[in-house]
Amino acid sequence: YKLDLIEHDAQESLYRLERYLAYDHIAKGNALKDAKADYESVSKERQAKKNIPKAWRQLLEEKDETLIEIVSEKVKSICSFRPTQNQILEYLSTLNKPVSAPIQPPQPVKSGGYTSPMPRAKTKGRKKIRVTFPDGTSIFSSNVTDTMIKVIRKIGFEEVMRMGVKASGGRPLVRDTPPDKQDPLRWSDDSGYYIFTNCSTPVKFNKLNEINHLLELNLDIKME
Repeated sequence: YKLDLIEHDAQESLYRLERYLAYDHIAKGNALKDAKADYESVSKERQAKKNIPKAWRQLLEEKDETLIEIVSEKVKSICSFRPTQNQILEYLSTLNKPVSAPIQPPQPVKSGGYTSPMPRAKTKGRKKIRVTFPDGTSIFSSNVTDTMIKVIRKIGFEEVMRMGVKASGGRPLVRDTPPDKQDPLRWSDDSGYYIFTNCSTPVKFNKLNEINHLLELNLDIKME
């Protein structure tokens, strides 16, 4: 677990420090148990994520009928006409092409037994998010989490829940039931609704854009 004191909320940082490094927690052996439990959870998420491309390829190769039907129904909902099965398969076949290997970043240089660290990218301060609604309402806060919560509150928690927007690990971005006890500080409570906020500013920016697209809100979302 990487504790990012800039991107993560203070509550999240406190929760992790106490969970893994509190003296009494370590002395009783609870810290190690919690670390193992968290690792197993993350490991399962990584394995599931790793196999998403494989599952997608198999669906395309097997010409899965359910997948074809879903595409057909969605096209019909957009233009009132169904595409032929051949048209769908022809398009899906273009998605089953191998992806080129990513470019490997430069490696640290060893010299005289010393490994030089990679230079860190320079940043120009912490990014903020500004969201402007068509009615002229502008939401902007020095705390990106506050901005995200206020925007979702104005849109409507029920609306976001209805669209099924997901956070990391397949969790719902907004829920109306309390989260699991093992990660309560990943969520922000707002009048009976829980918003998953344990994510970086770019992820929050992308989630707000996803909500804007799904609900066709015509929001002006900028990262400043």
